[in-house]
Amino acid sequence: MLNYDFLGNDKKSIYKFLHYFPIYERHFGKFVNQAVTFWEIGVGRGGSVQMWKRYFGPFAKIIGIDIDSERKRHEEDQINICIGDQSDTDFLQSIIDRYGPPDIVLDDGSHLAKHMCASFGFLYDKVSKNGIYMVEDLCCAYQVSWDGGLKREGTFIELSKDMIDKLNARHYDSGEGDMIFANSTYSMCFYDSVVVFEKVEWTDGSYKSLRSPDYTHKRDYYFYQVSSNNIVPKHLLTGRKLVVFGAGYRGELVCSVLKENGISIECYVDNCKSKQGRFLSSVKIITPEESLGLPSKYYVISVEDKDAVASIYNQLKNYGVEDEFISGITVL
Repeated sequence: MLNYDFLGNDKKSIYKFLHYFPIYERHFGKFVNQAVTFWEIGVGRGGSVQMWKRYFGPFAKIIGIDIDSERKRHEEDQINICIGDQSDTDFLQSIIDRYGPPDIVLDDGSHLAKHMCASFGFLYDKVSKNGIYMVEDLCCAYQVSWDGGLKREGTFIELSKDMIDKLNARHYDSGEGDMIFANSTYSMCFYDSVVVFEKVEWTDGSYKSLRSPDYTHKRDYYFYQVSSNNIVPKHLLTGRKLVVFGAGYRGELVCSVLKENGISIECYVDNCKSKQGRFLSSVKIITPEESLGLPSKYYVISVEDKDAVASIYNQLKNYGVEDEFISGITVL
């Protein structure tokens, strides 16, 4: 969904690596259509704060932070631009005093280690207990022109490596500072040029219970109409016989998530002849032509690739299936 917005953007310019978008979806998806306070350090040409406003929805508060006063012109409804130095803790505190603590911080600011480390050192404890702190463009940490270099002391990459030990502080003789980080952090995720910190509020009891065999976590999802990218309210699909188009790994994941949420599927549909007639997770795989004879069908396209979704959508349209019976699905 988010990468479609980026690729189809015809408004203010957005500068992002394409591989960032699945990372955003994975870590930010739970905040969509919630009353989230989102900070982006580094406003650029204003396109990204507009994108975040569209992505998170009408209840979101978008705070853009930049040192260039010219960026103030990108303010609009739901978007506030604060001008100052991201390493100035008094400035950062003034934003918190005015707008409240952030649920998400995305650092796309100066890319200089001293600024990123200062922002993280002050803000991480201020982020809400189930929030996200993400730092991107860490390719700069390896470049001399950005005061970086491989294994160079003081870069944000090296700081993040040290934080791995702090994440595991309860397993060694650690200091109080290490345990504060361990007790407020669920995970650290490393990607090409990106590090993500997922927060949580641990206690000794909840730490143990979250790892007990009885713990289950129900994954969420949402449907969207392929023809318009509009969200399809889940209740509109209640009672329908869902047909999952795509009997691969993604199809099996979609099936399991729907089952977790009390929704069964009628069958899988796949164009691959070697799969047709077989079963996946005890559900039969049939041909697209066979699916046309099913009553009360609603097609859910399980693949994520934009071109593949468009191809399946066009195939179903050629069969005469109307838009209202075709949706994509995003698993969070």
